[in-house]
Amino acid sequence: MPMLVLWYVLKTGVRSNIFLLALTFSFFGDVFLLSEEASAFIAGLSSFLIAHYARRSSKSVLIEFNMKKWLLCLLPFLLLLASLVTLTLNDLGSFLIPVIVYGLAISLMGSLSLKLFLSKKNGIHAIALTAAVTFVFSDSMIAVNKFHLQHESYSAVIIGSYGIAQMLFVLFMLKKEEEKLLTA
Repeated sequence: MPMLVLWYVLKTGVRSNIFLLALTFSFFGDVFLLSEEASAFIAGLSSFLIAHYARRSSKSVLIEFNMKKWLLCLLPFLLLLASLVTLTLNDLGSFLIPVIVYGLAISLMGSLSLKLFLSKKNGIHAIALTAAVTFVFSDSMIAVNKFHLQHESYSAVIIGSYGIAQMLFVLFMLKKEEEKLLTA
């Protein structure tokens, strides 16, 4: 994560402090998830929740709001969340509510990325959608690995997909800021 922050800071002349905040909290989430302690897992989820909120609040991802279209974009992510909760329900225990809250946050992030792509239909927003879907996949694998079926190979898949998602989010922000400079 520090390398992605450095790439973003060195590459852009127009920095989004909110996006830097999102990357910082993502880094804290990563650190917390290194621990097996229940409190660290909750701290990690909380850090990622703040990161998603900061990323969503960034001016680069604000779009016109249409309730019907947004709900249609939210539906596939909510179906995935419901499937994951159903799959892991017996093993979630006291993590049920935090996992659902966090799942709703990443569902919102995914749906906003899908809505943004469908409204703009260009390469920059395809990057954002790919980042969001890759991130949702990574977090889904964390849920499966932690609460359903642990497998040592899942860690590499989780870390790899998470790294790709974060890199794509940085690339999206760099492209958006490059676009702003060209239109200014």
